Amino acid sequence: MTPSLHKRVTLGGIGFAMLLFIALMVLESYFIQRVAQFYVTTRLEHDGETLLAALQPHPDNQSYELDASRIHPIYLRPFSGHYFQITLPGNTLRSRSLWDEPLNLPQDQALHPRVLTIPGPQGESLLVLIQRYTVGQDAVTIATAESLAQLDPLIRQAQIWSAAAASVLLIVLVILQYRWMSAGLSPLQELQRQLKELQQGKRQQLVLNKAFAELEPLINETNHLITALDDRIGRHRNAIGNLAHALKTPVSALQQLAQSDACDPSFKQALETQLKRIRDRIDNELKRARIAGAQGLREKLNVRDEIIDLSTTLKKIHHHKAIDIVLDIAPGIIINADRQDFLELVGNLLDNACKWARQRVEISA
Repeated sequence: MTPSLHKRVTLGGIGFAMLLFIALMVLESYFIQRVAQFYVTTRLEHDGETLLAALQPHPDNQSYELDASRIHPIYLRPFSGHYFQITLPGNTLRSRSLWDEPLNLPQDQALHPRVLTIPGPQGESLLVLIQRYTVGQDAVTIATAESLAQLDPLIRQAQIWSAAAASVLLIVLVILQYRWMSAGLSPLQELQRQLKELQQGKRQQLVLNKAFAELEPLINETNHLITALDDRIGRHRNAIGNLAHALKTPVSALQQLAQSDACDPSFKQALETQLKRIRDRIDNELKRARIAGAQGLREKLNVRDEIIDLSTTLKKIHHHKAIDIVLDIAPGIIINADRQDFLELVGNLLDNACKWARQRVEISA
């Protein structure tokens, strides 16, 4: 089965669009998560600064305590999903929401602020922001955390909606690509139609007014090839006519020699027979050359008009017999054929008819 260019390019475009769609989904999912994380991190940073402002020295000046009035109530509700843990020299303060469960923070001294994900007191995933401050001469580490249990469904919903929108866009893109491909290949369909017309003799050259630059060399080379073939066939036929004309004089000389008394009687009859065949063949070729002339090789022929021209030529050739050629041909008969082949075929038939007719030749179609 011959592969289809339209199908191949369309499938290639769909495959490329699918790869682009998958890459877009991966990147979009990543960026949605990053945006959500940035939003939560910004809120955690604000909460950390609020906790830092709520941190006050204890009356004994040996430690610190939090001003409960400045703490958001969500940190007071057990397992609310919002937690904090403040690490002080010799002491650790935790939110009431942790219910005395510590946050499993790393013990390394990495740069701060630092964002990471750890398991929460109920096994849920927590996004934690760790920030380090200096209060007086003491180093204070504040870790604020928020559960992703409520955020993950929103992220998944956003991913689903974005995937649905991208799928619709992909379908529209495939449909548009199919139409663009059909429109882009229309010059090839027009070229195919013209080649068929060329084969049927309805045209002599290929002409595409809206051809792409890539097709112009093909069209030009095809037209050059058609012209070269026409010229070659025309020269071949002219050469045959010229050869027949050139042989006529030597054959006439041989005919005179055969009719002379110097010729051997036993050889004379055989020579005259062969010379007559050669002369008849030469006369036929010359008549065909006169009838066909130097016309084009591919045409849409009107049978009546062509035979009228043939009749005029044959009347001149057989003028000594005063042949009356009568035509009974409908004017609308059109054929697609090589004009010279048609003229040779019909011309030979009419020439023989004129040769053997006494006064009248009738042609009907």
